[in-house]
Amino acid sequence: MYAGQRIWKVALPGSNRDSGHWRKADEIAWLAVQSLHGQIIPALLHPVEILPRQPRGLVCQLDGTLQAYVAIQSGTEGVWIQPLIPPDSSCGLDSLKQLVGEVSNGGKRPIYICVRSYQAWLETVLEDLGAEAGPKQAVMVKRLALPLQDEQAVKSMEKAVAKPATSIVHHDP
Repeated sequence: MYAGQRIWKVALPGSNRDSGHWRKADEIAWLAVQSLHGQIIPALLHPVEILPRQPRGLVCQLDGTLQAYVAIQSGTEGVWIQPLIPPDSSCGLDSLKQLVGEVSNGGKRPIYICVRSYQAWLETVLEDLGAEAGPKQAVMVKRLALPLQDEQAVKSMEKAVAKPATSIVHHDP
């Protein structure tokens, strides 16, 4: 287990199509998103919580500064939002309402927001938004790769072990 999480179901009418400060992430904003990722995600989780190489999702920008990023995946059963929002962000409750209005597609599909334990402060904002909390979950990682041994290194070691040790004798003249 490397983190905890809770999935929140947001039940807002989707009549608000004003995205406010949210816009599609582009190459220019992507460096700031990578920096935000490095600040929010604990360093030990960087090998697991990998940020995609290409811009996906939306960014919230206020006063010329990137304040938040959300990865969005949309399917037939709903919309999944994975936020990267620091606690001191200006993209709070009002911005989340705008975001949900933008991605809800007229309220036809439910919105799910995944909040990991390292962003637990977002749960208060989601409660204020009227979201319904799911049960706490454990996020786990299972390594599926086996270590591959370098064949040349193994052969070199076998040769070294097979040779008898030579002793060095010093003769004093």
